[in-house]
Amino acid sequence: NLYIPKQDGSMSQIDHIILSNQGLFVIETKNYNGWILGNETSKYWMQVIYKRKEKFLNPILQNKRHVKALKNWLGKEFSHVPIYSIVVFLPRAKLKFNTDFSQAAVVYPYQLKQVMEQQKTNNIDWETSRRLAEKLTSILVKDKRQERIVKKQHVQAIQANKKRREMS
Repeated sequence: NLYIPKQDGSMSQIDHIILSNQGLFVIETKNYNGWILGNETSKYWMQVIYKRKEKFLNPILQNKRHVKALKNWLGKEFSHVPIYSIVVFLPRAKLKFNTDFSQAAVVYPYQLKQVMEQQKTNNIDWETSRRLAEKLTSILVKDKRQERIVKKQHVQAIQANKKRREMS
């Protein structure tokens, strides 16, 4: 978990970031089971388990917001670094899509390496990689106590934003 500070004072929580020679891979992980249905632009996707249907936020759009927050936080110094969005569903989910997505890869864990290897261009030199790792490490949550505090603040900010949107 990496909590990226946003300009409005809230945070964006990223499940995983992989730093490689090709760029940064921002990974949103979903631990669902059943059929997963949705398209790239819809606000919600659907989880179907037998006859029960549950809506959940589109993880592509969710990760798009994470990428935007990360780009803003990294600033001009790292604006040349490519950032790739990947959504990973654990194998208990059965992905039922009839199209490929252009904004993010949606894959199972065993496909992650293959997706990353598709980005063949080495865009980051060693010094940039070192500085980028240093900057990312600076906001890494160091221990469980700190993580509980940061997570609680993050959830409270989400709930406050939701209430504000509902009132306007």
